[in-house]
Amino acid sequence: MRDFSRALRCRIPLAGRSCVLVTFVALGLTSISCKSRTFNNGAQVRQSGASEAIAPATEEERAKVELGLEYPFEAPERSYLFVDGDVFPYGRFGKDLIEDSTIKVDGEEIGVKEYLAKRGLKATPMSERTAILAYGANKDPRALRRKYNTKEGNAVYNIPPFPRAAVIPVVRSKIKDFEVVFGAHVEGYGGPPATIHHAPGAESVVFVNYLDPLELERMHATESVGTMYGAGRLNRIHLELESGAVITDGVRAYVDLYGALDFKGTTIAFERVPAAKRVSPTGDQPKVITYLSELMGEQPITVFDFALGNSRSKETRDKRNAVIQTHCFPFNYAHYSEEFPALPGAPTCKRKPQGAGAKSY
Repeated sequence: MRDFSRALRCRIPLAGRSCVLVTFVALGLTSISCKSRTFNNGAQVRQSGASEAIAPATEEERAKVELGLEYPFEAPERSYLFVDGDVFPYGRFGKDLIEDSTIKVDGEEIGVKEYLAKRGLKATPMSERTAILAYGANKDPRALRRKYNTKEGNAVYNIPPFPRAAVIPVVRSKIKDFEVVFGAHVEGYGGPPATIHHAPGAESVVFVNYLDPLELERMHATESVGTMYGAGRLNRIHLELESGAVITDGVRAYVDLYGALDFKGTTIAFERVPAAKRVSPTGDQPKVITYLSELMGEQPITVFDFALGNSRSKETRDKRNAVIQTHCFPFNYAHYSEEFPALPGAPTCKRKPQGAGAKSY
C-alpha cells in the first residue's frame, strides 16, 4: 500500500536495546521492533584524551550515532520512482523512465505519466536530467526524503524546504571495475562515509539517480561539493542498469576529497554493499572505527563512544581526520573528468596509491 511508503522511522533506546519506532502516518499505526546492540558494550576502541569520562548520550545523540553505525544502509532490492517522499517500484521499463514506463501503486501497475497527472505533477523530461551514481545513503529513500522535504528544512544540511515536489527515477545498477569503499575521514554521524574506487575485476551494485537541475543543485549542496566531495564525469566504464540500458560514458559521480581509507595497505569495501565480485576485504562501521582508533593511539572506549565523540565535536573530528588523512589513497581513475574540484583550503589526499586494492590504472 502506498501509505506504507510514508512511514516515519526513528531509533529509540529501550531497556538496553536499540528499537525502531515506526509510525504509519496515513493509517495512524505504530509499531516497535527491537534488537540487541553491542555498540556500547562490545568492541573496545581507543580514545585520545584519555582520563575524562564521556558524558552519556542523549536520546537524540544515541539515535543519530546508532543510525550512523548502520551506514550505508541496506540497498533497495528494486529500482523505484521517488515522488515527493513516496516510493513506487518500477513495473515495466520502457525506453524512457518517465514517458513510457510503469510503476506499481497500491498493488496495481500504472504508467508514470498517468500517475503523475493524477497528482497534478509534471516531471522534468529525461533529456534534461543528469545521471549520477548513488552508492552510499543517496540510494536510500530515507535520505531522499530528508534532502527533498517540501514541508520543513533540515538542520543537518542547513537547508530550507525543497520548493516543489521532487520526482526522481532511482535505478538499481551494476558497475564493473569499481568498489564502494570507506573514505579516509569521519563525519558528523560518527563514522567514515563511502566513496568509489577503481578496482579492476570488481563488480558492485550501485544506483543511478536521475536529477533535474534543481534537484541536482540540492544534491550538490547536501554532499558539500567542493569541501567534502568532488564531482565529475566517469568515462570508459561499464554500467548496466536494471532497465536494460548500458552507460559507458558521462555518468556523474561524487568522489571523496579525502580519498579512500588505507586499511592495512589496501582499500576496504562496505560489506553491506552487494557485489558480484570483490577485490578488497570488507568491513562494517564498528570494524573500521576500531581500526581508526589504533591509528590514533587512544585509550580504550567503546565503538559507540568513539563515534559519539566524532558526532559531538567538530574539534574532535578535525583532530582525528588530520591523522586519518595521512592514511589514504587518492582517486586516480584516468578517465574521470573533474567538474567540481576542491575549493581552496579543502582537504585532499596527496599520497600515492599503494596496495593491491588501491592500484592506479
